[in-house]
Amino acid sequence: MDLAYEFAPATESDREVVCDLNLRCYRELVVRQFGEWDEAFQRSHFDRKWGESTYRKIMVGGEMAGVLVVENHEDHVFLSEIQIDPGQQGRGLGSRVVSDLIEKAEKAGLPVRLRVLLQNRAKRLYERLGFVVTDRTETHYLMTRT
Repeated sequence: MDLAYEFAPATESDREVVCDLNLRCYRELVVRQFGEWDEAFQRSHFDRKWGESTYRKIMVGGEMAGVLVVENHEDHVFLSEIQIDPGQQGRGLGSRVVSDLIEKAEKAGLPVRLRVLLQNRAKRLYERLGFVVTDRTETHYLMTRT
């Protein structure tokens, strides 16, 4: 797979496509961790995140391959959300996007932080990229890459 990608802003017209991506990326994980997928709760959760965040589409060959939400803070960069389309996973795209984010943060002298659900296999990816667990909640690992 050519790992060349670019970002495009996600607009209101992308909302349902991104919501569908969210379902495809999280349904199995949420069921594994919490035992069920409550459609109404998950839609409400997505709508809240959509309203509070600036989603960027990850584009590969003119097609949306995923989304990214990054929050830039004074003392760190927070990787709020990365979702790679299941059909695009396992090809290195997520690693490339996160590695590029790390490189940009390093140039600014900032650590990158994130939180990942306890049952999310992406934790291994983050560890390979140098993130370490700094804390744990009932539902998430909190991780930092300095």
